Amino acid sequence: MQTYLVGRERKLEGVEVKGILFKPDVWKAKLRVLEQYGEAQTRRVIKPQPSHFHYTSDAQYPCKPDGEQIQPRYQVGETVCIKEALFHHLYLGEAGYLFDQTPVFVNQTIGDMLKWRWQKDILPGMFMPQEAARYFIEITGVEAQRLQEITENDAIAEGVDTDSVAPPIMCFSVLWGTINKPPYDWQGNPYVFKYTFKLVNGNGYVNGNIKLVRIKPEKIIVYLRGGATLTYQNIENLNSSGRVGGENAVDLDYSALE
Repeated sequence: MQTYLVGRERKLEGVEVKGILFKPDVWKAKLRVLEQYGEAQTRRVIKPQPSHFHYTSDAQYPCKPDGEQIQPRYQVGETVCIKEALFHHLYLGEAGYLFDQTPVFVNQTIGDMLKWRWQKDILPGMFMPQEAARYFIEITGVEAQRLQEITENDAIAEGVDTDSVAPPIMCFSVLWGTINKPPYDWQGNPYVFKYTFKLVNGNGYVNGNIKLVRIKPEKIIVYLRGGATLTYQNIENLNSSGRVGGENAVDLDYSALE
């Protein structure tokens, strides 16, 4: 049984952060890895491709022909938000996350939903405003390497299906090919930045099937994956352990709300 801290805010208010994109099925796999191992990985092609490397005692740095170092987009210790596709939630009349069909709340304290202000009914993730961000990750490692230097443990950290009969690296090469085209495909073996990261907020999935959203100071709504909801008028309505969700129960720590 895990305990999840439920705080007042889920975003870095007033702080501009970079975003990173994942395909929905890839992000779902990353969440599984994060829940199981605490850290996950993603690889991004280095552009332009380095002509050579500058080596030090503890690292190697990709360089352009003139010797200028190619800097990774994300640095160790940096907080990055996950850019998700949004859709016009016709039932609510506001914005929802396409990933799991749940509403977008931009202020958990008073329960404001994000107003839909776009002409089309689907907004690609790359255009998601930061106010809609609900997942934040912290970069814990950056390394430049050839794509095919990936190890089996790395491939698992990338989120490949560990139940597949195919080896993890083979599964990763197939996944890579669905996203990256020549000359950056698997056969091209491009240089990539390997980013290792961890999740730094407790919002989103809770124990796989439960999603908790604090709507107003006097009301707490727990969204279950199947579409049902549990509503608590105040914290005291929870049982003594703060447990919700029946057989999928989790412990919730509300100390951050005091």
